[in-house]
Amino acid sequence: MGSSTERLFGLRPVTFRYKVHPEGPVHFGLIAEEVDEVMPELVVRGKDGQTETVAYQELAPMLLNEVQKQRRELQVLRAELEAVRAALNRLEPRP
Repeated sequence: MGSSTERLFGLRPVTFRYKVHPEGPVHFGLIAEEVDEVMPELVVRGKDGQTETVAYQELAPMLLNEVQKQRRELQVLRAELEAVRAALNRLEPRP
């Protein structure tokens, strides 16, 4: 999953209503043809090989992986910030 970060950011979330129920609720999703261009492993194809839909169940673990990476990065940045603050306080004690 390591190299999926940039490709995930290439996906474009959209809102839509189903044509058969134009007055129905707004849905959130991805356009399968666009996903196919960025991450073809996330699309479901018909017997004819045409893109049919997004395999959303495959997307969730990838998103969780990205959240976990962001959390680790945030923890490192917080520790660095605390170290910088401590060093600054040693240089310039507050009154």
